[in-house]
Amino acid sequence: MNTSIQQFSFIAAIVLVLVSFTQSANATITTSGDVFPATDPGTWTMSNYCIIGYHSDGAVAIDGGSDVTVYEAYLGQDAGTTGTVSIDGIGSTWTMDQSYVGTYGNGILNITNGGSASCSGNTSIGYVVGSTGIATVDGSGSTWTTTGSYFFVGQQNNTEGTLNITDGGVVNNTRITYIGYEFGSRGKITVDGAGSSLITGETIYSEKHLYVGVDGSGTLEITNGGLVSAVGPFIIDSNGGNDSFVDMATGGMLALKGDADDSLTNFLTLVSGSDAIRYWNGTGWDTLTNATYGDDYTINYQTEGARAGYTVLRVTAVPEPLSMLLLLAGLPVIRGRK
Repeated sequence: MNTSIQQFSFIAAIVLVLVSFTQSANATITTSGDVFPATDPGTWTMSNYCIIGYHSDGAVAIDGGSDVTVYEAYLGQDAGTTGTVSIDGIGSTWTMDQSYVGTYGNGILNITNGGSASCSGNTSIGYVVGSTGIATVDGSGSTWTTTGSYFFVGQQNNTEGTLNITDGGVVNNTRITYIGYEFGSRGKITVDGAGSSLITGETIYSEKHLYVGVDGSGTLEITNGGLVSAVGPFIIDSNGGNDSFVDMATGGMLALKGDADDSLTNFLTLVSGSDAIRYWNGTGWDTLTNATYGDDYTINYQTEGARAGYTVLRVTAVPEPLSMLLLLAGLPVIRGRK
């Protein structure tokens, strides 16, 4: 009897060691290059700030269900440097109060395969003059949640910010979203693929705007079943510079809070600034007011489901294969309007 107990205890101990080894082998946080502070990121707390890519390039990779928490994160601090953070896999998390993807240099943030990031303060992709920021949220279960006052994509003069939400990734910003904020800034958000979503403004606070171009140039591209949802106000080309657009094709959906009564005219009353929503007409981007209802787009008010109380514009127009081949070959396309 005692021998059996000893054997069982020995086997249980071996299993525990193997499980612990497997967890530690799979849950990893790795750093390379210039990363500050030069300690294990798994030990950082909300009392720390971190710089990924300080005076030279640096990177942090979080995977296997690892967690990193930090107060402020700066990616690409000095001009010419590149700072990269990758969060990969279910359970892998990056928690911040404030995040700057591209401070004075170049910042890259990748959230993939079910990884997640959250930020309770301000977020900027392309922060200070001359910086470039690129953030990607890719794959089902991959999420980036921000609850601070401001979310910038291209903030200051001569910055370039890009946010790609693809293949089922989700970005949820509860407050104000700016795409192209100051003069000379350039911002672009792409939402592509079924399940890919940009959700904005779902908060108790009154300021929940989504700006596509404030004083800079902004582009919001929604394609292949991607969804953008805005409580409002929804503003395009705020300064009237004619350099900011919402481009939609191949089942892209734009959901705006309010009842537009299944009418494009009424739907555009939910939009401030300009009505620069464009669709692909087979040769290029064209103003949606030139499109044909039912053929190129539909508009439906939702009475149930997650978008209840929203009117959803869905652009169904798809580039014709022959047109695409001609365009790729650099040849002119002749197409009659429906």
